[in-house]
Amino acid sequence: RIHLFGDSYMEANTYQNIPAGDGTKSTPEDLLSKLSGCAVLNHSVGGYGSDQAYLKFLKKISDSSIRRNDIVVLSHLTENILRNANRNRNLLYIRDSSPLLKPKFKVEDEKLKLISIPKILDSKTLQDLKTKNYPAYLRIGEDRRFIPRASFGSPSLISFPYSLNLLGALTSWHLFPRLINNQRHAPFYNKNSESYKVTIEIIKSFHDKCVEIGCKSLSIDLPLSVDFGRYFVNGKNLFPLTSDLIDSGVDHISIGELQSKVYPQLLTDSCFLHEGSSDGGDACNGHYNQKGYSSFFKGLAFVLKKKFLTTGETALQGIDAN
Repeated sequence: RIHLFGDSYMEANTYQNIPAGDGTKSTPEDLLSKLSGCAVLNHSVGGYGSDQAYLKFLKKISDSSIRRNDIVVLSHLTENILRNANRNRNLLYIRDSSPLLKPKFKVEDEKLKLISIPKILDSKTLQDLKTKNYPAYLRIGEDRRFIPRASFGSPSLISFPYSLNLLGALTSWHLFPRLINNQRHAPFYNKNSESYKVTIEIIKSFHDKCVEIGCKSLSIDLPLSVDFGRYFVNGKNLFPLTSDLIDSGVDHISIGELQSKVYPQLLTDSCFLHEGSSDGGDACNGHYNQKGYSSFFKGLAFVLKKKFLTTGETALQGIDAN
């Protein structure tokens, strides 16, 4: 059996069915099952960080859903380092006025330590979460760049003096990276940053847990369209997480690297596997299009076959345009 853990990219519910390559369409799980010969259980949840996917993996172990010799895949979307750094999702994606609190890990004595969400929040705390009076006990574990006026790069509040607030807005982590032709998740891939250390430890702990219970583990990193031409160029992988994980000895594969080798179109058209507005999917800044999802799950199937099931075709043959 194959178990999948991740966010909406791995959940893959943008389309009910995707091309299977033989003129038919199937669900991503059915396609992966057909190509691998294994039952596929997809535990991914849209909006999850790698931390929440890891916590769900641990839950599935505790309830015996994952058994010895099962294959388990944990995915990390490049943007999800922001989610791993964050406790209050409202500070990350400002869609609602209500706080959306989640658990978060920190690294302490080179080990992961979970910071749980509070059991009760009173009305004053809820109001303070929207202001510069952000409660001290909820700052624990939160990246200061997400908290209004907490540090350089923090978002500004609309208040007097407005000129300073405008300057603060221009230098915020939301906007400043884009002003210098970068992505907002890029500064977080600094080896000295807490969020980077946490992400590395989450993925390493996932592999360690599988060794402990006897499952077969594979971690993967998934690209956004904006990562092509920046991290993945001419078949080369400049994404630091990949090399650091491989150097640590874990079984890790970069899907962006594989795709950049197979699809030279991505050098000039980073939306090639992502722009889905013409086939019922998201615009380029969203999920994979149908071609992209077909490519991803075929590639994943062949990687899994090569590593765990057979010695057959290579991963690169598995993610061709067919």
